[in-house]
Amino acid sequence: RLSAVPTFPGIRHFPQGRDFKQWTGNDSKALMKIYLAAIKEYVPSDVTEALRCFLDFCYIARQNSILASEITRLQNLLEQFHQFRQVFIREGVRETISLPRQHAMVHYPNGIVLYGAPNGLCSSITESKHIESVKETWRRASPKDPLPQMLKTITRLDQLKTLKNKFERRGMLIGTVTWYTAQILANETLPTEESNDAEDEDKDVDECGPLSGPRVLSSIEMAKTRSKEDVFHKGPCINTILVYGYPRCAEELGPAINQPTLQQCIRKYLYDHYNPAALVSSSFIPVEQLPHFSSYISVYHSALARFYSPSDLCGMGGMYRQRIRSNPDWYDGKGRFDTVLIEVENTATSINGMIPARVLLFFSFVLGDEVHECA
Repeated sequence: RLSAVPTFPGIRHFPQGRDFKQWTGNDSKALMKIYLAAIKEYVPSDVTEALRCFLDFCYIARQNSILASEITRLQNLLEQFHQFRQVFIREGVRETISLPRQHAMVHYPNGIVLYGAPNGLCSSITESKHIESVKETWRRASPKDPLPQMLKTITRLDQLKTLKNKFERRGMLIGTVTWYTAQILANETLPTEESNDAEDEDKDVDECGPLSGPRVLSSIEMAKTRSKEDVFHKGPCINTILVYGYPRCAEELGPAINQPTLQQCIRKYLYDHYNPAALVSSSFIPVEQLPHFSSYISVYHSALARFYSPSDLCGMGGMYRQRIRSNPDWYDGKGRFDTVLIEVENTATSINGMIPARVLLFFSFVLGDEVHECA
C-alpha cells in the first residue's frame, strides 16, 4: 500500500514500500501522512486508533499558533492515545510502555501554555546538521582551541554557498572559460538570471513550504514559462504552430493528450463562465449553441497553489504553498501527474465536498481581454 500511493504535492512516494535501510526525521514526517491509510484493516482497530490519536496530537502541536480549545483537544487526544496504546501490551508486543518521547507528550499542553507553540520544534532537530556542522568542521580544525576554527569554517561555508547560488542564477558557472569566450566571440546570447530561473522552474524540488505574509484568499498561479521541448514545426491546422511540443489549437491538443473532447469541454466551461445565472447547465446545451472557441492554448507543467493551512508548518499568517506538477518528462522519464482535491457539491460521493482527481494538463488561453487558467 505504501508504494501504491499516487503522487500528490507534499506527499512523498515510497517505491520500495518496506525494508528501509536507513531512517531519518524527514522520512518519518513523510510517512506520517500516508501510514494511517496504509495500515487500516491490516492491524487491530485499537492500533489504528492509537496511531490516529498520536498523529492528530503531532499535527496540532506543530501548528504555529494554538488556541485554548486546541489545548483541550490536545489533552483529550493524549488521554485517548494512552487508552488505545494498551493494545500493544495485550497483543504481547511490549510488556510495558515507558518511552521517553511518548512521556514528553504529557508535558506538551502545559508547556505550550507557558512558553507558546513549538511550531515544529523537535528534539532531533540538531541531528540533521550534526555531521556537516560538527564532525566535518572538527576534522578541518586543529586540536588546539578548535571551537573558534569550527565557527569560522561554518561561516565561510555559508558565505560560499550563498555566493555560488548568486553566480548560478546569473549564469556565471555554466560551461568553461573557453566556452564563455567562444560565446562572446560568436555574439551569442549568454544565459541570464531570469532565463536560468525559468529553465529550472519545472525541476525545482522545493515542492512545499511556508508562505510569508498575512492571511489572504487561496489562489493558484501557473508556472512562469510554458512547457519546453526542442520541437518547432507547422501543425496540420491552418496558422497553427506546434510550440514546445504541444499543439496550440484545441482540435489537435485534445487527441495529443488522449482527451478528444477537450475543445467541447472548453466550450462548456465558457458557457458556464459567462452564464453563471443560467437555469440550464452546459451539459444539457446542444454543442452548436455553445460558445465558439479558437484561441491559442499555452501548456504548463506546474502550478503554484497558495492557501491557508495553519495545521502545516506555515508562515506567520498561516499561509502555505504547494507546487502541483503535471510533467510528462519528470526526472525518471516516467512522468509525474499529481493528484489534487477539487471542490464540488457536498454529496454522498464526495469527501467533505471534495473529490480526488489527477492533473493531466495545465493550460491557459486568452479570450477577449480575459486570461483563463484551467486544468
